[in-house]
Amino acid sequence: IAWFRADGKEMGFKDWVEPKEPFLALLLAGDALDARDSYGVPVVDDTFLLVMNGSASPKSVVLPGNVWGDRWAPVVDTRSPTLGLDDAFDSGDTFEMESHSLVVFVRVAPASGSWRAPPR
Repeated sequence: IAWFRADGKEMGFKDWVEPKEPFLALLLAGDALDARDSYGVPVVDDTFLLVMNGSASPKSVVLPGNVWGDRWAPVVDTRSPTLGLDDAFDSGDTFEMESHSLVVFVRVAPASGSWRAPPR
Protein backbone atom coordinates (compact mmCIF):
# COMPACT_ATOMS: atom_id res chain seq x y z
CA ILE A 1 0.00 0.00 0.00
CA ALA A 2 1.20 3.50 -0.83
CA TRP A 3 -0.54 6.88 -0.49
CA PHE A 4 -0.13 9.81 -2.92
CA ARG A 5 -0.88 13.51 -3.21
CA ALA A 6 -2.40 15.13 -6.32
CA ASP A 7 1.11 15.99 -7.58
CA GLY A 8 1.91 12.25 -7.83
CA LYS A 9 4.35 12.28 -4.93
CA GLU A 10 4.05 9.94 -1.95
CA MET A 11 2.38 11.38 1.10
CA GLY A 12 4.55 12.17 4.08
CA PHE A 13 3.82 12.73 7.76
CA LYS A 14 2.99 16.43 7.25
CA ASP A 15 0.46 15.57 4.53
CA TRP A 16 -1.46 13.50 7.07
CA VAL A 17 -1.37 15.96 9.99
CA GLU A 18 -1.78 19.18 7.95
CA PRO A 19 -3.77 18.25 4.82
CA LYS A 20 -4.01 21.07 2.27
CA GLU A 21 -6.80 19.64 0.14
CA PRO A 22 -9.56 17.01 0.17
CA PHE A 23 -7.67 14.62 -2.10
CA LEU A 24 -6.25 11.14 -1.64
CA ALA A 25 -4.80 8.42 -3.87
CA LEU A 26 -4.23 4.86 -2.68
CA LEU A 27 -2.14 2.23 -4.45
CA LEU A 28 -3.02 -1.41 -3.77
CA ALA A 29 -0.14 -3.51 -5.10
CA GLY A 30 -1.45 -6.92 -6.13
CA ASP A 31 2.07 -8.18 -6.70
CA ALA A 32 3.04 -7.45 -3.09
CA LEU A 33 0.62 -9.89 -1.48
CA ASP A 34 2.24 -12.11 1.08
CA ALA A 35 0.12 -15.15 0.30
CA ARG A 36 0.48 -18.51 -1.39
CA ASP A 37 -2.16 -20.86 -2.75
CA SER A 38 -2.58 -24.48 -1.67
CA TYR A 39 0.25 -25.50 -4.05
CA GLY A 40 2.67 -22.99 -2.57
CA VAL A 41 2.53 -20.69 -5.61
CA PRO A 42 2.54 -16.97 -4.77
CA VAL A 43 -0.84 -15.28 -5.15
CA VAL A 44 -0.53 -12.28 -7.46
CA ASP A 45 -3.34 -9.92 -8.44
CA ASP A 46 -3.70 -6.72 -10.43
CA THR A 47 -2.40 -3.48 -8.96
CA PHE A 48 -4.99 -0.72 -8.53
CA LEU A 49 -4.71 3.02 -7.95
CA LEU A 50 -7.79 4.61 -6.34
CA VAL A 51 -7.89 8.37 -6.82
CA MET A 52 -10.42 10.41 -4.80
CA ASN A 53 -11.21 14.10 -5.19
CA GLY A 54 -13.39 15.31 -2.32
CA SER A 55 -13.19 18.93 -3.46
CA ALA A 56 -16.06 20.94 -4.93
CA SER A 57 -13.68 21.88 -7.77
CA PRO A 58 -12.11 19.86 -10.58
CA LYS A 59 -8.49 18.88 -9.99
CA SER A 60 -5.41 18.28 -12.13
CA VAL A 61 -3.87 15.01 -10.95
CA VAL A 62 -0.43 13.60 -11.76
CA LEU A 63 -0.09 9.82 -11.85
CA PRO A 64 2.74 8.38 -9.71
CA GLY A 65 6.19 7.91 -11.26
CA ASN A 66 7.17 4.79 -13.17
CA VAL A 67 8.63 3.07 -10.11
CA TRP A 68 4.95 2.27 -9.35
CA GLY A 69 3.95 1.31 -12.90
CA ASP A 70 4.56 2.49 -16.46
CA ARG A 71 0.98 2.67 -17.68
CA TRP A 72 -2.43 2.98 -16.02
CA ALA A 73 -5.90 2.30 -17.49
CA PRO A 74 -9.07 3.65 -15.88
CA VAL A 75 -11.61 0.98 -15.02
CA VAL A 76 -14.04 3.10 -12.97
CA ASP A 77 -14.77 6.82 -13.19
CA THR A 78 -17.79 8.05 -11.26
CA ARG A 79 -18.11 11.19 -13.40
CA SER A 80 -17.28 9.96 -16.92
CA PRO A 81 -19.32 7.21 -18.57
CA THR A 82 -17.07 7.27 -21.66
CA LEU A 83 -13.65 6.74 -20.07
CA GLY A 84 -12.41 3.21 -20.57
CA LEU A 85 -9.49 0.84 -20.99
CA ASP A 86 -8.52 2.43 -24.32
CA ASP A 87 -7.82 5.68 -22.46
CA ALA A 88 -4.64 4.53 -20.69
CA PHE A 89 -2.18 7.03 -19.24
CA ASP A 90 1.59 6.86 -18.77
CA SER A 91 3.20 7.32 -15.35
CA GLY A 92 3.70 11.01 -14.67
CA ASP A 93 0.83 12.02 -16.98
CA THR A 94 -1.64 14.62 -15.77
CA PHE A 95 -5.36 14.05 -16.06
CA GLU A 96 -8.32 16.22 -15.13
CA MET A 97 -10.52 14.87 -12.38
CA GLU A 98 -14.05 16.07 -11.74
CA SER A 99 -15.19 17.39 -8.36
CA HIS A 100 -16.49 14.89 -5.80
CA SER A 101 -15.36 11.92 -7.83
CA LEU A 102 -13.45 8.65 -7.75
CA VAL A 103 -11.31 7.14 -10.51
CA VAL A 104 -9.92 3.61 -10.23
CA PHE A 105 -6.96 2.70 -12.44
CA VAL A 106 -5.44 -0.72 -13.06
CA ARG A 107 -1.74 -1.01 -13.81
CA VAL A 108 -1.26 -2.17 -17.40
CA ALA A 109 1.05 -5.17 -17.63
CA PRO A 110 4.08 -4.82 -19.91
CA ALA A 111 3.74 -6.29 -23.41
CA SER A 112 6.38 -8.89 -22.62
CA GLY A 113 7.69 -10.23 -19.36
CA SER A 114 6.05 -9.16 -16.14
CA TRP A 115 6.15 -6.27 -13.75
CA ARG A 116 7.74 -8.43 -11.12
CA ALA A 117 8.72 -12.01 -11.83
CA PRO A 118 7.26 -14.46 -9.31
CA PRO A 119 9.75 -16.21 -7.05
CA ARG A 120 10.72 -19.72 -8.11
